[in-house]
Amino acid sequence: MIPIYGKLMKVYSTDESLSMIDRDNFQFPYYQSMLDLLRPWSAKLETNSTSRDGCLDKDQINRTILLSSHTKQKVALIYLNRNEFNMAVSYSQQALSCKTI
Repeated sequence: MIPIYGKLMKVYSTDESLSMIDRDNFQFPYYQSMLDLLRPWSAKLETNSTSRDGCLDKDQINRTILLSSHTKQKVALIYLNRNEFNMAVSYSQQALSCKTI
């Protein structure tokens, strides 16, 4: 699902006929869906190093954590563009707290 969301968002981000607000409005639900898909994995991977054993290899763990961080950064930018500063700060802090191994 995540690659499909990525391709759909790329269509919106490259469409020069859309304003930044329209692009954000089209992309926002996909970023939220990506975070929903990543939430169980990233929460488990970010909080407990012992739970990482056996589920994914190191590269898969890092890609999952980085994708989660990148997606949170994108959501923070959308909130910033919407002048929703508290949400922008919250998602920025979440993105910065993601640590790879």
